[in-house]
Amino acid sequence: MLDTRVQFDRTTIALPDGTNVYQIDAAVIDKGDLPHANIFVYQILDELDTTRDTFVRLGNPYDLENIDTTRAVAIADDQEFFLASTLQVRYTDLNTAVQAKDAVRSRIDNSVNAWRTYSVDFSGSDTVNHPTAEATYEQQLKDDYETAKDARVAADVDLAAADLALTLAQDAAQDAVTLGDVYKRDLDFTSQSYVIYWANYFLAENTFFTNMTDRFGEFTDDFLQVTGYNYVSTGTVGGTPAEEAWLYHLQTMEANLKARTLAAYNGTSLDAAFLAFHLSVGGYYTSQQGVIATANVTAANAVTAKKEAEASLASAQLAEDAALAAVLAVCPDFDPSSV
Repeated sequence: MLDTRVQFDRTTIALPDGTNVYQIDAAVIDKGDLPHANIFVYQILDELDTTRDTFVRLGNPYDLENIDTTRAVAIADDQEFFLASTLQVRYTDLNTAVQAKDAVRSRIDNSVNAWRTYSVDFSGSDTVNHPTAEATYEQQLKDDYETAKDARVAADVDLAAADLALTLAQDAAQDAVTLGDVYKRDLDFTSQSYVIYWANYFLAENTFFTNMTDRFGEFTDDFLQVTGYNYVSTGTVGGTPAEEAWLYHLQTMEANLKARTLAAYNGTSLDAAFLAFHLSVGGYYTSQQGVIATANVTAANAVTAKKEAEASLASAQLAEDAALAAVLAVCPDFDPSSV
């Protein structure tokens, strides 16, 4: 048994807009047991434009035996598909590219294994004298088909689960980004409103109150020196009308300062609450970046898992088809739905 050898090259390409593209190149350098090195199936979308040729799948046994191995021959034969020995795929997301690297290898493994199974266990012709196989042999073939069918059904279930997991993972990643945007808007708001607007205002207001309190003390000293009367918070001092008017203004100023003192706790409480909100929003935003990163990795893993499930299903289907063919060759009246 000769191994098929494939050269993998992985490179990063920098684009003019500053982003990167992660490129995976695969080339069959030794066909091994395969009939030829061309195992990648491409579809021709435009006969005159090779850049539009699209990779569709890894070749199965039928593909390797029946699809033309060059583009020119396929066009000459008026065919839509051709086989090539090289594959090139590109990804804009690094995590997806890392996962795709293993997925490509796995799908090549499945293709090579399918050919070996086909060429060793199925392909060919022979002459059989009938009656032939014993009942135990016929039953073994039926049992083998039943096992292969069960494996294919399980692969169907696995693919459905992988598809659902991918949908949920992508939804979770989008939800994480959306919530992150909400936290970002809140953080931008508090960074402007609290750190700049409120902080400057609160500092100026406290400074102004302190200065006015100092001025009030100076004004009451001036009142004593000029009038000879001590300042009183209520009532009169028996001075002239001008002195009493001055006293009234000082009493009004004191009342205003006291009213501000009584309400000062509101500003202090608001400052503390505003600061706590600002810090909590910052924490939520930072934490959410980790949630987003984890969700993106989970989504990338789900993409790979689905591709693996698709490859497993294709392999299981080939095995089921081969097992059924083996049964029908010996028991033409066999009903596949009976197992």
